[in-house]
Amino acid sequence: MIPISELLAEMEARMPDVTPGPWKVYDGCSWRRIGTVPTRDRPRSDDCAVLAPIKASDGHPDLDCSRGNDRDANLEWIAQCSPHNIARIIAWCREMEALLREALAALDECAEARMPGQARRIARLASDRIKKELSE
Repeated sequence: MIPISELLAEMEARMPDVTPGPWKVYDGCSWRRIGTVPTRDRPRSDDCAVLAPIKASDGHPDLDCSRGNDRDANLEWIAQCSPHNIARIIAWCREMEALLREALAALDECAEARMPGQARRIARLASDRIKKELSE
């Protein structure tokens, strides 16, 4: 198993070639597909099927990945987003959140303690920044 830092670096490196999101599952008459969601920057006319079922030239069912986009990048991205990898990222985020809460408690203690003014101000600034991150 690769370290979480390498996993995140690999995923981050793939991002520029992946079809921009948000993505959504669309339900058609007899099939479903993953496609892009219209946004202010991308109107419905620029909609893209990220992954859609097709009938291959030999008559068998197949998948069409990203008309007009980087097909291999999207397929690699979908594979990279396996439940195993997402669970690892979620667990790491939870650990970081717990560490931030511990740091916040320590900073709050420092901010309330009888410390020189500059140190108290720094503790308050750091505390406010962590509170903002935790609330988003």
